[in-house]
Amino acid sequence: METAERTPSRERKRPYCILLIDDDQDIVEAFASGLTAEGHYVHATTHGTDLFRLAAQFEPDVLIADMIMDGVDTLDVMTTLRQTHPNMKIIAISGNPHLLTLALKHGADHALAKPFRLQKLHLLINIAMQ
Repeated sequence: METAERTPSRERKRPYCILLIDDDQDIVEAFASGLTAEGHYVHATTHGTDLFRLAAQFEPDVLIADMIMDGVDTLDVMTTLRQTHPNMKIIAISGNPHLLTLALKHGADHALAKPFRLQKLHLLINIAMQ
């Protein structure tokens, strides 16, 4: 007989606080909804200028950031966030492979090429938090 201490392999990891930023409203809505349905706490915005305020306010476990945002140099933002939030995991997303390479050099923990499915993003979040 199995004991209650054994954790089923399909049991969900603890919910994470996720900050999602992308200038495409459809992407923000779709992924915020999907990640919330997975049990995570999601704060999302389409405005790059909200990033520092939201990061300070919610202390996210994970930042998912589009690499091209109006009014923000995302590479500089990642460098600054590495200093102010050293434990926060950063997942850079973009349709531009060169920008993803730069993101990894500027502090992103992982890079994900657009387009991608929610399942792949969720898996990457779990990998980042291990």
